[in-house]
Amino acid sequence: MTVLGHWCLVWFFGNFGLGVTSVVFTPECPQSITLRRQLLEVYWQRPREGWVNLSTDGSSKGNPCLATAGGLIRDAGGCWLAGFGTNLGFCSPWQAELWVVYHGLTLAWFHGYSRVDLTIDSAMVVSNFTNASHQVVNNLVLAIWELLLRNWIVRARHVFRESNRCVDWLANYSYRLPVGVQWFNQAIEGMSTLLFADSIGVALPRVATHVVLFFGRLPCLFEQKKL
Repeated sequence: MTVLGHWCLVWFFGNFGLGVTSVVFTPECPQSITLRRQLLEVYWQRPREGWVNLSTDGSSKGNPCLATAGGLIRDAGGCWLAGFGTNLGFCSPWQAELWVVYHGLTLAWFHGYSRVDLTIDSAMVVSNFTNASHQVVNNLVLAIWELLLRNWIVRARHVFRESNRCVDWLANYSYRLPVGVQWFNQAIEGMSTLLFADSIGVALPRVATHVVLFFGRLPCLFEQKKL
């Protein structure tokens, strides 16, 4: 905390891991700063009727290093419609997350789905397509934009890793695949338990950290989200 004239700058450096840094400007110094933890129950959220859910996840052993990705399309009942795994060779985690979005949208378009609920567990990737001030533009991003602007409805949103466990499994499975994309018309052996757990709404715990600033009046709450 640093005092700048009549203003106070309060900064936070994540929540014991890779997190979102918060910077707060306030006209008075807080009397106290408190970290509060909350236990959340996180589960896969099924799409609305008439929609399909496209879940995506990228995985990398380093930056850059061997990377893979996995994607899965399900209906409102949680049933497998289509999926894929891809061994990307050497690339960064950021590129892996973009490649899986590209392949997933390509697959959804190929199958003719007109309303797609796209869920991504990378907040940076979602922000790149929903916040103009955060955009990074390259050929792969432009290719994704070309897909998004086609004659369909795609809703992209961020989800926690705990609700993305099926595609996390697919991404890890893809390390054993040759370089390239493998398309799966049905669930891979070993995924049935995870798919069933998602379909009945089994939740996993997640600890969320909140920062509370006390100014002598009402507390001001800032949530620290782990990416």
